[in-house]
Amino acid sequence: MTTTLWGIHGGRDGSADPLFREKNLLALGWIALGDLSQLGADRAAFRTALVEAYPETVAGAVPVEAGVLFRFVHEMAVGDLVAYPSREDRCIHLFEVKGPYQYDASEGADFPHRRPAKLVKSLPRGSFSQPALNEIGAAITLFKIRTNTAEFLTKLADQAPEAPRPAGADPEPEPPSSGPDFSESTQDFVIGRLGLHLKGHPFAHFVGHLLNLMGYRTQISPPGRDGGIDILVHSDPLGMQGPVMKVQVKSSEAQVGEKDVRDLAGLLHEAERGLFVTLGTFNLDARKVARGPRGIRLIDGPELVDLICEHYDRIDHRYRSLLPLRRAWVPDAPIATGE
Repeated sequence: MTTTLWGIHGGRDGSADPLFREKNLLALGWIALGDLSQLGADRAAFRTALVEAYPETVAGAVPVEAGVLFRFVHEMAVGDLVAYPSREDRCIHLFEVKGPYQYDASEGADFPHRRPAKLVKSLPRGSFSQPALNEIGAAITLFKIRTNTAEFLTKLADQAPEAPRPAGADPEPEPPSSGPDFSESTQDFVIGRLGLHLKGHPFAHFVGHLLNLMGYRTQISPPGRDGGIDILVHSDPLGMQGPVMKVQVKSSEAQVGEKDVRDLAGLLHEAERGLFVTLGTFNLDARKVARGPRGIRLIDGPELVDLICEHYDRIDHRYRSLLPLRRAWVPDAPIATGE
């Protein structure tokens, strides 16, 4: 029996993420359309309803958006698998569809079109090949995954933790290409290269270099036990005054939790601030601790990539050769009306 695998996005800004990951609901926007189960079970009815609800929709986008909604209601079946790339934790979450279409018109329901689902497995983006990431990054809101289905299903079937790869066995991340997923492809490329070539202590040196470009004086802790502090940051040019910031770095794409951020907070003296830089992401509890009285700044993988791009022209050539990037201006992908 052939398994149907879909890809889905959680809104332009990922605002549907809590519905997906916390409530096990796959969800779409298009609020003005009302209950889609009241439409005829044919694409023409969906196209007509879409034009009436959103008359500003460009003609070329009407069949695309209507097709998304029709597939969500009538083609997606119980038992199908759905891959959802979350911007919040940079993981790809695999769901199994558990129920038929539901409509929720309650107040504040920005994504009223829903399908009950069960989260089956979550995997970091870095565990997928670049072609698979490119396919899941398609500009359309809901689509069938066809080219890389085998890779997604293999990841799902392998319930055991992945064995550590031998040194040098990691695949080289591919350079990003322009297109609808250009920004996310750039993140995948930069984070993948840093994690592959600057594991551990070299990553602290890279972060220190980036802080130097931002006007700070840094002191990198020597290799080995560092007491939880990887970089001391000074505001004066010679680093003679006491540190104004203590930095912890992690060259892993794993999600950072509350304990790590709390440990950093415990190492800060009065008037000192903390900075935590990771190639991964921070969970909600970690972010809550960071907002505490100690004043800890968190920089996750995507924000680090933004800083690298901002200061790229001044980054040392040895790092630029590791991260070959060039500026590009690409046309925006058509924006779905209901997202």
